[in-house]
Amino acid sequence: MNKSTITTSESSISRVILVLLAYNQRDYVGDAVASLFAQDYPNLHIVLSDDASTDDTFACLKQAAADYAGPHHVTLNQTSGGGGLLAHLYSAIEGVDGALVVGAAGDDVSSPERVSKLVKAWQGTGAAGIYSGWNCVDQNLNFLRREGNEQQHVRDMATYFPNREVVIARGATAAYAMPFLRSFVLPRVPIWAEDYFLSGVAMFQGRNIRYLDEPLVSYRQNEAALRNFNSLKLDFFSYEKREQSFFAEFLVLHNALKNIMRSYPGVKQEVNFEAIERDLKWYRYRANWPEQSMLRRLAFTLRLFDRTKLRWAVPRVIGIDRFIYIKSHFLRRNIPISS
Repeated sequence: MNKSTITTSESSISRVILVLLAYNQRDYVGDAVASLFAQDYPNLHIVLSDDASTDDTFACLKQAAADYAGPHHVTLNQTSGGGGLLAHLYSAIEGVDGALVVGAAGDDVSSPERVSKLVKAWQGTGAAGIYSGWNCVDQNLNFLRREGNEQQHVRDMATYFPNREVVIARGATAAYAMPFLRSFVLPRVPIWAEDYFLSGVAMFQGRNIRYLDEPLVSYRQNEAALRNFNSLKLDFFSYEKREQSFFAEFLVLHNALKNIMRSYPGVKQEVNFEAIERDLKWYRYRANWPEQSMLRRLAFTLRLFDRTKLRWAVPRVIGIDRFIYIKSHFLRRNIPISS
Protein backbone atom coordinates (compact mmCIF):
# COMPACT_ATOMS: atom_id res chain seq x y z
CA MET A 1 0.00 0.00 0.00
CA ASN A 2 1.28 3.43 -0.90
CA LYS A 3 0.00 6.56 0.89
CA SER A 4 1.34 10.07 0.41
CA THR A 5 0.02 13.39 1.69
CA ILE A 6 -0.43 16.15 -0.88
CA THR A 7 -1.96 19.11 0.96
CA THR A 8 -3.67 19.85 4.25
CA SER A 9 -6.64 21.86 5.54
CA GLU A 10 -8.23 21.87 8.99
CA SER A 11 -11.56 23.13 10.30
CA SER A 12 -13.37 23.24 13.62
CA ILE A 13 -16.28 21.11 12.36
CA SER A 14 -16.29 17.33 12.15
CA ARG A 15 -13.71 15.78 9.86
CA VAL A 16 -15.24 13.75 7.03
CA ILE A 17 -13.39 11.21 4.88
CA LEU A 18 -14.30 11.18 1.18
CA VAL A 19 -12.93 8.05 -0.51
CA LEU A 20 -12.65 7.57 -4.27
CA LEU A 21 -12.53 3.83 -5.08
CA ALA A 22 -11.17 3.31 -8.59
CA TYR A 23 -10.19 0.33 -10.71
CA ASN A 24 -9.28 0.44 -14.42
CA GLN A 25 -11.20 3.70 -14.91
CA ARG A 26 -8.60 6.00 -16.45
CA ASP A 27 -11.18 7.39 -18.89
CA TYR A 28 -13.50 8.46 -16.08
CA VAL A 29 -11.48 9.27 -12.96
CA GLY A 30 -10.76 12.80 -14.16
CA ASP A 31 -14.44 13.75 -13.90
CA ALA A 32 -14.81 11.85 -10.63
CA VAL A 33 -11.79 13.48 -8.97
CA ALA A 34 -12.77 16.98 -10.15
CA SER A 35 -16.18 16.55 -8.51
CA LEU A 36 -14.53 15.58 -5.22
CA PHE A 37 -12.15 18.51 -5.29
CA ALA A 38 -15.17 20.79 -5.86
CA GLN A 39 -16.91 19.75 -2.62
CA ASP A 40 -18.01 22.68 -0.47
CA TYR A 41 -17.58 20.88 2.89
CA PRO A 42 -14.75 22.68 4.73
CA ASN A 43 -13.15 19.89 6.80
CA LEU A 44 -12.63 17.18 4.22
CA HIS A 45 -9.96 14.51 3.85
CA ILE A 46 -10.08 13.10 0.32
CA VAL A 47 -8.48 9.70 -0.31
CA LEU A 48 -7.84 8.83 -3.96
CA SER A 49 -7.52 5.06 -3.94
CA ASP A 50 -6.73 2.59 -6.72
CA ASP A 51 -7.25 -1.17 -6.47
CA ALA A 52 -4.14 -2.27 -8.42
CA SER A 53 -5.45 -1.18 -11.82
CA THR A 54 -3.81 -2.60 -14.91
CA ASP A 55 -4.26 0.65 -16.84
CA ASP A 56 -3.12 4.20 -16.04
CA THR A 57 -5.76 4.88 -13.38
CA PHE A 58 -3.31 5.29 -10.50
CA ALA A 59 -1.05 7.55 -12.59
CA CYS A 60 -4.09 9.74 -13.30
CA LEU A 61 -4.93 9.93 -9.59
CA LYS A 62 -1.34 10.72 -8.68
CA GLN A 63 -1.16 13.54 -11.23
CA ALA A 64 -4.52 14.98 -10.13
CA ALA A 65 -3.38 15.01 -6.50
CA ALA A 66 -0.06 16.64 -7.39
CA ASP A 67 -1.82 19.37 -9.38
CA TYR A 68 -4.42 20.11 -6.68
CA ALA A 69 -3.99 23.43 -4.87
CA GLY A 70 -7.35 23.65 -3.09
CA PRO A 71 -8.34 23.65 0.59
CA HIS A 72 -8.95 19.94 1.11
CA HIS A 73 -6.55 17.41 2.61
CA VAL A 74 -5.69 14.86 -0.11
CA THR A 75 -3.92 11.51 0.15
CA LEU A 76 -3.19 8.70 -2.29
CA ASN A 77 -3.66 5.00 -1.68
CA GLN A 78 -3.01 1.91 -3.78
CA THR A 79 -3.82 -1.69 -2.86
CA SER A 80 -2.25 -4.93 -4.03
CA GLY A 81 -5.61 -5.89 -5.58
CA GLY A 82 -7.94 -8.86 -5.47
CA GLY A 83 -9.54 -8.15 -2.10
CA GLY A 84 -12.90 -6.84 -3.28
CA LEU A 85 -14.58 -3.47 -2.75
CA LEU A 86 -14.96 -3.84 1.00
CA ALA A 87 -11.26 -4.54 1.50
CA HIS A 88 -10.44 -1.67 -0.86
CA LEU A 89 -12.54 0.70 1.26
CA TYR A 90 -10.84 -0.43 4.47
CA SER A 91 -7.40 -0.11 2.90
CA ALA A 92 -8.21 3.49 1.91
CA ILE A 93 -9.29 4.51 5.44
CA GLU A 94 -6.52 2.69 7.30
CA GLY A 95 -4.93 5.09 9.75
CA VAL A 96 -7.37 7.87 8.79
CA ASP A 97 -9.63 9.59 11.32
CA GLY A 98 -13.05 11.05 10.65
CA ALA A 99 -16.64 10.94 11.84
CA LEU A 100 -18.17 9.85 8.52
CA VAL A 101 -16.75 7.98 5.53
CA VAL A 102 -18.32 8.99 2.20
CA GLY A 103 -17.72 6.64 -0.73
CA ALA A 104 -17.37 7.57 -4.39
CA ALA A 105 -16.86 5.35 -7.44
CA GLY A 106 -14.13 6.08 -9.96
CA ASP A 107 -16.62 6.43 -12.81
CA ASP A 108 -19.29 8.56 -11.07
CA VAL A 109 -19.62 12.30 -10.45
CA SER A 110 -20.67 13.85 -7.13
CA SER A 111 -22.55 17.14 -6.88
CA PRO A 112 -20.52 19.91 -5.11
CA GLU A 113 -22.84 19.91 -2.08
CA ARG A 114 -22.98 16.12 -1.73
CA VAL A 115 -20.84 15.79 1.41
CA SER A 116 -22.41 18.82 3.11
CA LYS A 117 -25.94 17.56 2.55
CA LEU A 118 -25.14 14.01 3.67
CA VAL A 119 -23.48 15.29 6.85
CA LYS A 120 -26.40 17.59 7.65
CA ALA A 121 -28.94 14.79 7.17
CA TRP A 122 -26.86 12.27 9.15
CA GLN A 123 -25.71 14.30 12.16
CA GLY A 124 -27.58 13.56 15.35
CA THR A 125 -29.35 10.48 13.97
CA GLY A 126 -27.01 7.83 15.36
CA ALA A 127 -27.43 5.97 12.06
CA ALA A 128 -24.79 3.53 10.85
CA GLY A 129 -24.98 5.07 7.39
CA ILE A 130 -26.84 7.25 4.94
CA TYR A 131 -27.35 7.20 1.18
CA SER A 132 -29.03 9.50 -1.34
CA GLY A 133 -30.86 9.48 -4.63
CA TRP A 134 -28.96 9.53 -7.91
CA ASN A 135 -29.22 10.31 -11.60
CA CYS A 136 -28.36 7.54 -14.03
CA VAL A 137 -26.20 8.90 -16.85
CA ASP A 138 -24.58 7.37 -19.90
CA GLN A 139 -20.82 7.06 -20.38
CA ASN A 140 -20.69 10.69 -21.57
CA LEU A 141 -22.63 11.92 -18.50
CA ASN A 142 -25.82 12.54 -20.46
CA PHE A 143 -28.88 12.26 -18.22
CA LEU A 144 -30.90 9.05 -18.57
CA ARG A 145 -33.28 8.93 -15.59
CA ARG A 146 -33.70 9.82 -11.93
CA GLU A 147 -33.56 7.00 -9.39
CA GLY A 148 -33.76 6.87 -5.64
CA ASN A 149 -35.07 4.80 -2.79
CA GLU A 150 -35.25 1.55 -4.74
CA GLN A 151 -34.45 -1.27 -2.36
CA GLN A 152 -32.64 -3.93 -4.37
CA HIS A 153 -32.83 -7.42 -2.82
CA VAL A 154 -34.60 -5.99 0.24
CA ARG A 155 -37.27 -8.69 -0.01
CA ASP A 156 -34.67 -11.42 0.56
CA MET A 157 -32.87 -9.66 3.40
CA ALA A 158 -36.18 -8.72 5.04
CA THR A 159 -36.79 -12.45 5.62
CA TYR A 160 -33.53 -12.65 7.58
CA PHE A 161 -34.67 -10.07 10.16
CA PRO A 162 -38.40 -10.67 10.77
CA ASN A 163 -38.75 -8.12 13.59
CA ARG A 164 -37.32 -4.99 12.01
CA GLU A 165 -37.48 -2.77 8.94
CA VAL A 166 -34.68 -3.53 6.48
CA VAL A 167 -32.94 -0.78 4.48
CA ILE A 168 -30.11 -1.40 2.02
CA ALA A 169 -27.76 1.46 1.10
CA ARG A 170 -26.78 2.16 -2.49
CA GLY A 171 -22.98 1.99 -2.52
CA ALA A 172 -22.40 4.65 -5.17
CA THR A 173 -24.20 7.22 -3.00
CA ALA A 174 -23.52 5.89 0.51
CA ALA A 175 -21.66 7.12 3.58
CA TYR A 176 -20.96 5.21 6.81
CA ALA A 177 -20.20 6.21 10.38
CA MET A 178 -16.58 5.43 11.24
CA PRO A 179 -17.44 3.76 14.59
CA PHE A 180 -19.77 1.40 12.72
CA LEU A 181 -17.06 0.48 10.20
CA ARG A 182 -14.75 -0.35 13.13
CA SER A 183 -17.35 -2.45 14.98
CA PHE A 184 -16.71 -5.84 13.35
CA VAL A 185 -13.86 -7.94 12.00
CA LEU A 186 -13.34 -7.62 8.25
CA PRO A 187 -14.03 -10.91 6.40
CA ARG A 188 -11.01 -12.59 4.82
CA VAL A 189 -12.86 -13.25 1.57
CA PRO A 190 -13.43 -10.74 -1.28
CA ILE A 191 -16.68 -8.79 -0.78
CA TRP A 192 -17.64 -6.96 -3.98
CA ALA A 193 -21.09 -5.63 -2.99
CA GLU A 194 -19.91 -3.70 0.04
CA ASP A 195 -23.18 -1.78 0.34
CA TYR A 196 -25.30 -4.92 0.72
CA PHE A 197 -22.82 -6.44 3.16
CA LEU A 198 -22.50 -3.33 5.34
CA SER A 199 -26.27 -2.84 5.32
CA GLY A 200 -26.72 -6.44 6.47
CA VAL A 201 -24.28 -5.94 9.34
CA ALA A 202 -26.05 -2.72 10.33
CA MET A 203 -29.45 -4.44 10.33
CA PHE A 204 -28.06 -7.29 12.41
CA GLN A 205 -26.57 -4.89 14.95
CA GLY A 206 -29.92 -3.12 15.32
CA ARG A 207 -28.63 0.05 13.65
CA ASN A 208 -30.38 2.16 11.02
CA ILE A 209 -29.54 3.31 7.49
CA ARG A 210 -30.99 6.72 6.53
CA TYR A 211 -32.05 7.89 3.07
CA LEU A 212 -31.77 11.44 1.67
CA ASP A 213 -34.17 11.97 -1.21
CA GLU A 214 -31.94 14.16 -3.38
CA PRO A 215 -29.95 13.11 -6.48
CA LEU A 216 -26.40 13.86 -5.31
CA VAL A 217 -24.53 11.49 -7.64
CA SER A 218 -24.42 11.03 -11.42
CA TYR A 219 -24.31 7.25 -11.65
CA ARG A 220 -22.53 6.28 -14.86
CA GLN A 221 -23.65 3.22 -16.83
CA ASN A 222 -20.25 1.63 -17.38
CA GLU A 223 -19.81 -1.44 -19.59
CA ALA A 224 -17.01 -2.78 -17.37
CA ALA A 225 -19.08 -2.74 -14.18
CA LEU A 226 -20.53 -5.91 -12.69
CA ARG A 227 -24.11 -4.64 -12.26
CA ASN A 228 -24.64 -1.10 -13.59
CA PHE A 229 -23.82 -2.09 -17.17
CA ASN A 230 -26.02 -1.47 -20.20
CA SER A 231 -27.45 -4.94 -20.82
CA LEU A 232 -28.77 -3.92 -24.24
CA LYS A 233 -25.18 -3.84 -25.54
CA LEU A 234 -24.39 -7.40 -24.42
CA ASP A 235 -25.15 -10.54 -26.40
CA PHE A 236 -27.32 -13.10 -24.61
CA PHE A 237 -24.46 -15.45 -23.74
CA SER A 238 -22.31 -12.64 -22.28
CA TYR A 239 -25.27 -11.43 -20.24
CA GLU A 240 -25.82 -14.89 -18.75
CA LYS A 241 -22.12 -15.24 -17.89
CA ARG A 242 -22.20 -11.78 -16.28
CA GLU A 243 -25.14 -12.91 -14.16
CA GLN A 244 -23.26 -16.05 -13.12
CA SER A 245 -20.30 -13.96 -11.97
CA PHE A 246 -22.56 -11.70 -9.94
CA PHE A 247 -24.25 -14.56 -8.10
CA ALA A 248 -20.92 -16.26 -7.44
CA GLU A 249 -19.83 -13.07 -5.67
CA PHE A 250 -23.19 -12.81 -3.90
CA LEU A 251 -22.75 -16.36 -2.60
CA VAL A 252 -19.40 -15.44 -1.02
CA LEU A 253 -20.94 -12.30 0.49
CA HIS A 254 -23.88 -14.14 2.06
CA ASN A 255 -21.63 -16.79 3.57
CA ALA A 256 -19.47 -14.07 5.14
CA LEU A 257 -22.54 -12.23 6.44
CA LYS A 258 -23.93 -15.43 7.92
CA ASN A 259 -20.62 -16.15 9.65
CA ILE A 260 -20.54 -12.67 11.23
CA MET A 261 -24.10 -13.03 12.48
CA ARG A 262 -23.32 -16.42 14.04
CA SER A 263 -20.19 -15.21 15.83
CA TYR A 264 -20.86 -11.53 16.65
CA PRO A 265 -20.53 -11.00 20.44
CA GLY A 266 -22.83 -7.97 20.73
CA VAL A 267 -26.59 -7.59 21.06
CA LYS A 268 -28.22 -9.55 18.26
CA GLN A 269 -31.39 -9.13 16.28
CA GLU A 270 -33.54 -12.18 15.75
CA VAL A 271 -32.16 -13.89 12.64
CA ASN A 272 -33.89 -16.40 10.38
CA PHE A 273 -30.91 -18.58 9.47
CA GLU A 274 -33.17 -21.00 7.62
CA ALA A 275 -33.99 -18.22 5.14
CA ILE A 276 -30.29 -17.44 4.73
CA GLU A 277 -29.46 -21.08 4.00
CA ARG A 278 -32.30 -21.22 1.46
CA ASP A 279 -30.91 -18.20 -0.36
CA LEU A 280 -27.39 -19.62 -0.27
CA LYS A 281 -28.66 -22.66 -2.17
CA TRP A 282 -30.37 -20.37 -4.70
CA TYR A 283 -27.26 -18.22 -5.26
CA ARG A 284 -25.09 -21.32 -5.56
CA TYR A 285 -27.41 -22.69 -8.24
CA ARG A 286 -27.55 -19.40 -10.17
CA ALA A 287 -23.76 -19.21 -10.14
CA ASN A 288 -23.32 -22.75 -11.46
CA TRP A 289 -26.48 -23.75 -13.34
CA PRO A 290 -24.91 -24.20 -16.84
CA GLU A 291 -22.44 -26.73 -15.41
CA GLN A 292 -25.19 -28.86 -13.86
CA SER A 293 -26.70 -31.84 -15.67
CA MET A 294 -30.21 -31.48 -17.07
CA LEU A 295 -31.45 -33.93 -14.44
CA ARG A 296 -29.99 -31.82 -11.62
CA ARG A 297 -31.45 -28.62 -13.13
CA LEU A 298 -34.85 -30.27 -13.34
CA ALA A 299 -34.66 -31.62 -9.79
CA PHE A 300 -33.68 -28.21 -8.40
CA THR A 301 -36.43 -26.42 -10.34
CA LEU A 302 -39.10 -28.84 -9.12
CA ARG A 303 -38.24 -27.92 -5.53
CA LEU A 304 -38.87 -24.21 -6.14
CA PHE A 305 -42.13 -22.63 -4.99
CA ASP A 306 -41.41 -18.93 -5.52
CA ARG A 307 -42.99 -17.76 -8.78
CA THR A 308 -40.22 -15.32 -9.63
CA LYS A 309 -37.57 -18.01 -9.19
CA LEU A 310 -39.62 -20.48 -11.20
CA ARG A 311 -39.97 -18.02 -14.10
CA TRP A 312 -36.20 -17.74 -14.17
CA ALA A 313 -35.38 -21.42 -13.65
CA VAL A 314 -37.89 -23.25 -15.87
CA PRO A 315 -36.61 -21.98 -19.26
CA ARG A 316 -33.03 -22.79 -18.27
CA VAL A 317 -33.64 -26.47 -17.49
CA ILE A 318 -32.71 -27.26 -21.11
CA GLY A 319 -29.18 -25.85 -20.70
CA ILE A 320 -27.47 -22.61 -21.64
CA ASP A 321 -26.84 -23.34 -25.33
CA ARG A 322 -30.43 -24.32 -26.08
CA PHE A 323 -31.76 -21.57 -23.84
CA ILE A 324 -29.74 -18.89 -25.65
CA TYR A 325 -30.81 -20.23 -29.06
CA ILE A 326 -34.51 -20.22 -28.16
CA LYS A 327 -34.26 -16.85 -26.41
CA SER A 328 -32.66 -15.27 -29.47
CA HIS A 329 -35.29 -16.81 -31.76
CA PHE A 330 -38.25 -15.69 -29.65
CA LEU A 331 -36.95 -12.16 -29.12
CA ARG A 332 -36.45 -11.70 -32.85
CA ARG A 333 -40.15 -12.48 -33.16
CA ASN A 334 -40.99 -10.14 -30.23
CA ILE A 335 -42.24 -13.05 -28.10
CA PRO A 336 -41.42 -12.49 -24.39
CA ILE A 337 -39.28 -15.04 -22.55
CA SER A 338 -37.98 -14.89 -19.00
CA SER A 339 -34.52 -13.35 -18.52
